[in-house]
Amino acid sequence: MKTKFKNNQKGVVALEVAMLFLPFFLLIAVIIEGLILLYKISAIDYIVDNVAKENATITSGFTSNFKENLEKRADDFNIKINDETSEISIGFCKSVKELADDVCGADETNGFVIAKYTVKYKIEPIFISLRTIGLVSKDELIISNAVYAREVKSNQ
Repeated sequence: MKTKFKNNQKGVVALEVAMLFLPFFLLIAVIIEGLILLYKISAIDYIVDNVAKENATITSGFTSNFKENLEKRADDFNIKINDETSEISIGFCKSVKELADDVCGADETNGFVIAKYTVKYKIEPIFISLRTIGLVSKDELIISNAVYAREVKSNQ
């Protein structure tokens, strides 16, 4: 009887599939989540850079124009940038020293030469289970910065 049970191979494949299904599914979920994260990082960097570049050519309304164009461009990439999912800030600097010291003001009428655009985007994983097992933190942000100088005509 013992040799019969030892040589019986029925159900071995089903058992192996059952044992490997969960680790395989988790591996695929982590890969998909990582790819989506890379897409969002790349898309947000691209969007912020292009909108900031366009914003460097206008003469007034920098903050409102940046936010408006950022939301429009993000919709093209199927990314929702709004007050709930992101934090947008613009610093206006008069010199490179102010930029290096990170003491840029929020007043766009101060005769600035350099503008620093920052977008902090909250990550929302598609697989909630990855958040519960600790693979994705609840407070992770994608932070994208763009710095552009503006041409200022001197009165000489």
